[in-house]
Amino acid sequence: KSTILDSGALQPLLGAYGESSTDIETRRCIAHTVCNLASNVTNRSPIINQGGLASIIFLCQSGVSEDMLAALTTLRGFASSASDRRMVFEEGTLSVLSLAMTSGC
Repeated sequence: KSTILDSGALQPLLGAYGESSTDIETRRCIAHTVCNLASNVTNRSPIINQGGLASIIFLCQSGVSEDMLAALTTLRGFASSASDRRMVFEEGTLSVLSLAMTSGC
């Protein structure tokens, strides 16, 4: 059974996210795609290892409650794995968690 990650589609997606010419709405859509992919437990480590955390952190900082909730839920899933937890927190997620708490999300 082939998956999106197996097909190699994640790297171009994250590459598009990182381009300076990518507009905010496209970044938001890419981040939500990463959240959806992360709902599958087997996708979480590859997403983290390929740089997907940046898009989730971006979504946490959006100020839009629905976006922040999707991102926080994804971060919780990432942090549930002992092997991924360190990387999640080393990527600066504590500051976005603090922002989410102060924004009432």
